[in-house]
Amino acid sequence: MICGATTYMLFGYLLYVIVAGTVFTVDVIPLLPILAINVGIVAGAVSKLINGHSENILRYGVAVAVTGLLLYPFITFYSNRAQIYNTNQVSDQEQAVQWLLNNTPEDAVIATDNYAFVDLRAGRPNTEHFFRVDTDPEIRYNLLNDNLCNIDYVLSTPQVYSDIQTYGLELMQRTYDNSEVLITYTNNGWPIEIRQVQKTNCTPEEVVLNTAADTP
Repeated sequence: MICGATTYMLFGYLLYVIVAGTVFTVDVIPLLPILAINVGIVAGAVSKLINGHSENILRYGVAVAVTGLLLYPFITFYSNRAQIYNTNQVSDQEQAVQWLLNNTPEDAVIATDNYAFVDLRAGRPNTEHFFRVDTDPEIRYNLLNDNLCNIDYVLSTPQVYSDIQTYGLELMQRTYDNSEVLITYTNNGWPIEIRQVQKTNCTPEEVVLNTAADTP
């Protein structure tokens, strides 16, 4: 019964992939619960096999051996990475947000990674998520006039740069290419850059949203 159910689930997922068109990396997420169910099925089958065909001592020995085998990769992996439990991994992210709030005009237009969007939007109402800068027509054409001259700052991370390349975010690419780094936070190997858009070639007529282009 369970095997049949997981088969139908897998078939439904494959059908979705076929008809959905472009397949992104995140599309693997629906497979995780199916994987977990199948792991449970295999573990249950092994347990029944041991219980039904082994003496008590052998049964317990096999159970201990299987448990150790399953835990070994986790123990060896995490024993060398204990710092992930006692290191503040978001302090640089918080500092980047605070820098923008302290050093940019209130009407500054900021294209940001998703992690900082809510906090920045509270103090800088013209903050926009970098992905929507390109993909939301209301933002790209009506608000920004499809012009990098109407963006002042970019809070960039490796994810932002990767998505610009992967999904062909044309306006963000132009904005990124015409900006310079003001400050960089190492952020435990996942660097955060605060970049300012260079508007030396922008005419007053192009800057229709605000004039917050000067370095504070």
